[in-house]
Parts: sequence; C-alpha cells; structure tokens
Amino acid sequence: MIKKLISKLFIIIIYFINMYPIISDENEINNSSKSSNLITNKKDLTKIQVKGIRDRHSASEGYIVSETIKLKPLYNAGEIAELVPGVISTGHSGGGKANQSFLRGFNLDHGTDFANSVDGVVVNNPSHTHGQGYTDLNFVIPELVQEIGYKKGVYSVEDGNFSSAGSMNMKYFTTLKKGSIKLEGGSFDHRRALVMDSFQSLRGTFIYAGESSFYKGPYSTPDNYKKSNSVIGYSFGDESKGYSIKSSAYGGKWNATNQIPERAIERGRNPYSLDNDGLGRFESGDTSDGGKSNRVSTTFEAHKNDSRTNSKILVYNVYTDLDLFSNFTFYLKNQVRGDQIQQKEYRTTSGLKMSHSISHLFFDLEILNTFGIQLRRDYIQNGLYLSENRNQYDKLKENRIKEVNFSPFYENRIKWTDKIKTVVGVRGEIFNFLVEDRMGLQRYDEYRDTNFLSLGSYLENPNNKINETVKLINPKGSLVLGPFNKVEIFFNAGYGFHSNDARGLLRSDSKVTPLSRTKGKEIGIHSYYYKNISTNLVFWTLDLESELVFIGDEGTTEPTRSSTRKGIEFNNILVITSHLSLTADISVSRAKYIQYDTLGDTVPLSARTIFNSSLNYSSNKWGGSINYKYFGSRPLTEDDSVKSSPATYLNGMVSYLFFEDWVGRVEVFNILNSRIDRIQYYYPTRLRNEPVGPEEGGYNDRVVSPFPGRNFRVSVVHNF
Repeated sequence: MIKKLISKLFIIIIYFINMYPIISDENEINNSSKSSNLITNKKDLTKIQVKGIRDRHSASEGYIVSETIKLKPLYNAGEIAELVPGVISTGHSGGGKANQSFLRGFNLDHGTDFANSVDGVVVNNPSHTHGQGYTDLNFVIPELVQEIGYKKGVYSVEDGNFSSAGSMNMKYFTTLKKGSIKLEGGSFDHRRALVMDSFQSLRGTFIYAGESSFYKGPYSTPDNYKKSNSVIGYSFGDESKGYSIKSSAYGGKWNATNQIPERAIERGRNPYSLDNDGLGRFESGDTSDGGKSNRVSTTFEAHKNDSRTNSKILVYNVYTDLDLFSNFTFYLKNQVRGDQIQQKEYRTTSGLKMSHSISHLFFDLEILNTFGIQLRRDYIQNGLYLSENRNQYDKLKENRIKEVNFSPFYENRIKWTDKIKTVVGVRGEIFNFLVEDRMGLQRYDEYRDTNFLSLGSYLENPNNKINETVKLINPKGSLVLGPFNKVEIFFNAGYGFHSNDARGLLRSDSKVTPLSRTKGKEIGIHSYYYKNISTNLVFWTLDLESELVFIGDEGTTEPTRSSTRKGIEFNNILVITSHLSLTADISVSRAKYIQYDTLGDTVPLSARTIFNSSLNYSSNKWGGSINYKYFGSRPLTEDDSVKSSPATYLNGMVSYLFFEDWVGRVEVFNILNSRIDRIQYYYPTRLRNEPVGPEEGGYNDRVVSPFPGRNFRVSVVHNF
C-alpha cells in the first residue's frame, strides 16, 4: 500500500507545480503574533493580537525574529532552542553530541517529544542508535537563522511524530542585506570563524555560509571539538511565486567527558593512592569516550500564492552518521575491560511535504481549508558494540531498518464573527516498519543474561526480521474567542503521538508498542491590555498512553506505564523604552505515572520549574542583554526520594558598532561563577577498585556533569 501511495505522489507533484496560484492578501499574511516573543519598540507591541483566520490558534505558539536571536549569548548551537519560552537545553557529554532538552514536564533526552525542523525538514531521527528522536542541532548556523516558529502541544495538523510537547522550525535567510566575516575567540581555547554572503545571479539569489570552529573545553581530558559547517543555496522569485534549492554539510569530531559519581568527586584525586577511585570534578571516568558525526542535506522548495490560495511543496534528502563511544557505568559489568560501548549508525532520510490552502466566503463566513500530505522514509544501519579505548572487541546488536511514515492531513478554519474563530483538523499516520536483526535477538538476550560473555556460540542463523504496518488517526480542534478589551482566550484539544524505536518490535519478552498515543488539552489567555505589556497565561495537560522508549545508552527497551502531565506557563514582555525591553517566562509542571507501582508514581528526570528572563537593549550602535535562567530541582527516582540540585545561570553579552561596518561583541557565561551541574542522574555504577555492590553489582549514586565556571568569548564582525 505504501508503494502505491508513493507512485501516485508524482502525479500530485505535477498538479502542484502547474496549479493556478493562491493565498490571502498581504495584510492577512502578516501574522501579528510574529512579534510575540520579543518586542523591540512600542509600535510593534500593539500588533500582538489575532487578526483574521490565518493567525495563531493557541496562546502557546509564536515567532522569534533574527534580531532577538542576535541578542542571546549561545554557548553552543543547540542552545538556540532556549529561545522558545519554557525550554532548557543542556548536555552531558562532548560538544559534538546532541543537546538534552526539557520542556513541559518532559526530560526530552535528545528529542523524544519536541520536533525540531530547519527549513521544514525534521531533524529528529526515529530508531536512532543512541536514542529515539535523536536531534543534533550542531549543524545549525545561528547567524543564518531568519526566524524561529514554535508551537506547543498536539494541536497542529502540520506536526506529527515527536511533537507531543511541541515543535520548532528554524527558517534560514534566502538573501542577506550585507555579507559578513566573523572571527571569535575565548576561554578554553575557543576559536570560530564564519563567513556568509548573498549575491544576485542567473535571475535569482545565491546565498552561502561557511563555519569552522575548535573548542578545547574545561575538562582534564580536552574535548578538542572540531567542527566544520557550510550552506549554499539558490532562490528564484518572490513570496507570491518562487522556488529555492539549498544544500548543507556538517562534520564534527570530539572527545567526551561524561557524568561521574558524586562519591568519586567527594573522595577526590589522590596522586599517592592509585586505588582510591577519586576523581576531580572536571575529570572523566573513561578518558577514551568521544565520537564523530556527519550530516549532508539537499532540499527543494516551491510555492505559489494569490489572494485566495497557497500551495507549497518541499522535497528533501539527508544523510547522517554517528560513531559514539560512551561509558556510563565504568566497571559495573566488566571489571577488567570496563563498560564502554560503541554506538554506530549510517542513515539516509528522504521526504516530501505538500499542502494546498483555499480561502473563500460562505454567507459572510471566512473559511480556509488546507489539505496536505507528508512522506518520510528512513533507511538505517546501526549497531551496538563492546569496546575498550575505542577498540571494538565484541558485538551486541546489528540492525537494518526501513521506516516509512505517510501522513495525510486536513484543516478547516472558520471566522464566525470578529470575536469567534474555530480550527478543526485531522491527521492520519501510516507507519511501516521493516526491521532486520543481523545477529538474532534471542541470542542477544542470552548473551546479556550471561553477563557479557562471548557471543561466538550464539551466532548461528543471524537473521530475524519483522514487517509491521500501524495506522493512527489524530483529531484536533481549537476555539479562539476575542479580542475582548485586548484579551483573547484560546481553547485547544487534540491527539498526538510519538513512535518508539523499531528495534523494540523484535523483543520476544516485552514487544514495544510501535506508536504511543498522547492526548492534550489547554486553555490560554493572551492579553495586551496595557500597551507596553504583553502576557500569555496557559493551563495545559498531556496524557501519554505509554512511555515506552528505547534506551540507546544501554541498547535495551524499557516499557513504562501510562503517565499524565499538568502545568502552567506564564510569559511576559515589557517594553520599557523604544530601546529597552524585559522578558520573563516561567513554567511549572508535574509528571506522574497513572498506574500504581510499588516503585512510586513520579516520572524520573521530569522538569518541574523553569524560569527564563532577559533584559535586552538595542540601539543604532549598542546592543546587549542579560539572561537569567533557573533550572529547578528534578526527581531522579520514581519514589521521588532523590532529587537533582537546582541550577542558576547568568549570562550576558554586549556589542558595539564602531566605524561603519565593524561590530565588536563580548559574551560572558556563568557570570556569577556558580558551581553548576549541567545534568544529574541517579543509577548504579562501579568504579575500578570498588567491590561488588548491592545494586546490580554496583552502587546507586547521583552522577553529575559540571558546567564550567565564568568564561567569555570575544568576536569581531566585518560587514561588507
């Protein structure tokens, strides 16, 4: 059935290319909510409202413009996600590994329930060797991002897999007013060079950008993160009719200092005693951890618009690979060679997105109907191996996976009166999983149970396969009331889902459910009653049918219980003067398992309190910001008996335009020089000289990864 659908898509593509163009007039297209995340002058603040049927339909969606992005100090490219209110982005390993994010009561790990896209291409990778939904944003060039659109919840028909908590799409520039060269240096031997420019040729616009960087890092085992990045694109036409082609390439290589037990830090490094297993706070439990990754992508986009319709098509192809070495338990399973594992993957992703919108009047009702389809195919080869000092010595798993997702959707928007608008939609999901276990899962289970002895006797008949198709229908709806005295009220409800790792389908003891459904509801209030203040208040809930996920760090699937999350978000923007503004966003949530278990009902690592605030200044010559973020304590166990320590970050930047086309910029991170752990977990580990412990052979302890003390970066930009 999937093959038949694919064959028919080419006919639809031809139809889209030759279709008579349509979309609403320019006044309707200008979404007034695009200024909702940061207002730079008083005039813009009055535009934060819903106008017409094409505007936002929840209080928890919005846009971040490039001027806002420039004001935020970014420690790494992945932190660009923190511009979305309520998001915290951190890490627990080397610079080239994907960030770990938190939002709406989720520990999103590396991307399980927060969909990230660049120019419409979803970055999250299903059935990834390191973790479901793995989202590596290191290929993003922040200076090239024109705007970020974000949505929270399960209420948009355009968002599918991995979007239960929300979604974010970064849109790159297609043309630049001026080219620029940037040179940057700073603490811990940070070095970065960037060049980008655009020019007119062949009746269109070419744009290019190139980036190269190096970061030694604060750890005793240097990160030595080397990164190269490039983008080249061509665009033709304008907003009413045009197309663009874009290609990008990224490569990264690094060493990693992973989290270490607090008991090792408390003992401390003793140079006169080699068997005390003490470690310095910035030392590594395995100095050979690290990895390398690559990403190459090509996209084609075309659109046609007029006063009534909007037609869009996007075709893309992405190649990624990852070779990652990690040791999270040290000598828990093998006291001689250690517990380092190698996770390796090669992946090709191809996809198609098409949508067609038609607006018309029916008895004075403004109606907008949108039809669309999305198709994604992942071809994956990945493996899990035992290694020592990055030398592979045994195999645990090798898989070949073909995962196809076809998603038709429909949305209807009606403006009943000036004060009442409705949005109703439905999205279908058809997944086909073809999974081949190259070693034989049953032999792997036996291998695991024998405490990692030789696999040699289990390698007969190494072919286990499964081919499974799953379908899902997710309805969604929204009601928008207002504005009443510059106050708007939003009611949203809908169903979503996330897929689980396809390798879990091969489990004979506890087969994983391929798709885990989610159900969300929220009530939001948006107010701009006072001309200098914009406020969003949102009450939301989200229920998960099952939190079945594949734990890539260990190569096992852990089925968990149904859960529910509830929370409040309060976002505020205050325009103090035409140059000075203040933002303050707080998110409070709780995550609980629904089904009873003696272990407890708390979802470990779930984010509870997140607070972000930024004081921003921008004028013709000066720019600057002070960013404060608070990452509250999180439960580390199901009985809530062990919690993480809260973390407070204070970062800042200042820039100055000197001469005509030269800009100087200084960024300072961890201004207060606080002792911060960027991540904390709680699980059993065993150090080299420790005896066998009571918890799975080791000792339960908080394992932590520190954030460096006060550090800075200085850059000079020449615009030409």
